[in-house]
Amino acid sequence: MLNQIIGLFAIIQSIDVTLGLCNGVPFEEEISLPPDQCAGGVESGEEIGYEFTCDGDGGEPALYTYSKADCSGDVTMTQSLANNETVVCDAEDCDFVIFTIYTNSDGECSASGDYQSVPIAIGGCVETEDGSTMMSCSDGELSTKVYLQNTECEGTALTVTTSGGCQDDDTYIEFTCAASDKFAGLTIVT
Repeated sequence: MLNQIIGLFAIIQSIDVTLGLCNGVPFEEEISLPPDQCAGGVESGEEIGYEFTCDGDGGEPALYTYSKADCSGDVTMTQSLANNETVVCDAEDCDFVIFTIYTNSDGECSASGDYQSVPIAIGGCVETEDGSTMMSCSDGELSTKVYLQNTECEGTALTVTTSGGCQDDDTYIEFTCAASDKFAGLTIVT
């Protein structure tokens, strides 16, 4: 299930550039987790949650694993990230989008059943293999501008707008646009 999410975000996100702009840590190769946000899910009744923080034990960056998808309860594992060169804790906390993807084995397309929820930083120009992208949230829609053969988000862009809901493969996608703590209280839910 997590591989579906990784594939969905491959065009959107590039770790190397994003982490230079925003506080975050690489997670599952193609995406990065903003600090103090939960990435979790449920598959066949099994729950798991992950939370990255810049201020873990001893003030060091850490990745916490939980037995609950919402990162509640006790930490089941702590991984120190103090020596991880890809972790960024000296940049801005960026706005983010929480994508929740539901997969239903019964053929129903609804916001129920197994799911994976992943926060992704947005707002800055992100270099990709084919150019660059920039994501934004406005009026209940998530827009991704794709700049082919341009790494600085300049010139003409292809704009892809996502409203969530049922997808062609019977998965159901919801997203929540949220602001970092610097703009606490400004949350758009779709």
